[in-house]
Amino acid sequence: MKQCVNEYDEALDALTSGMLDTSDIAPYLGAIVLALKKQIPMKPEPTLISNKMLYWYRCPICHSGITKYYPYCGSCGQLLNWEDV
Repeated sequence: MKQCVNEYDEALDALTSGMLDTSDIAPYLGAIVLALKKQIPMKPEPTLISNKMLYWYRCPICHSGITKYYPYCGSCGQLLNWEDV
């Protein structure tokens, strides 16, 4: 089993690996997994603006343009990790 980074990652791993009896929540499992994945921080994608050597950033999930250092994507809600960006 993979090493979990935080409680969201651990819950996601438990749900998707079959460790829990999910019969009561089966109809909602897709939404639960999607919500948990959005709470695991991901690095924004830098994108070069033409040949001006300037960068803007995109969400790694929905690829919407995002404001630097904003904690979440305004379009899809993905938690962003700006460390080392």
